[in-house]
Amino acid sequence: VSQSRYQIDNFVNRIQTISDKVSGAIGDARAKIDAEIGKITAKIQKISSGIVNSIINNLYKKLAPILNAGLKLLYKTVYAIVFAATQNDIIAHKAGVAAQAAMS
Repeated sequence: VSQSRYQIDNFVNRIQTISDKVSGAIGDARAKIDAEIGKITAKIQKISSGIVNSIINNLYKKLAPILNAGLKLLYKTVYAIVFAATQNDIIAHKAGVAAQAAMS
């Protein structure tokens, strides 16, 4: 009986050792996979950040003159309406500036 008990304990220990090695290998593999995912994610973020920045810069360059022209037109329109009503250059100017500020 003692010999059988020894063989069973020895068997269980060997199985546990194998299981521990497999668990360790799986953990190492998971860590390596996570590291690779982290690397590629960082690269994708860097690439997409550059693309987004480029798109925003191009959009700003194209929209800025249009928006600026719109603000100038708004000022001139409000100025003309207020000046026609008040015949006062200072009040008309302040109204035009206030209209532009309201759009900002």
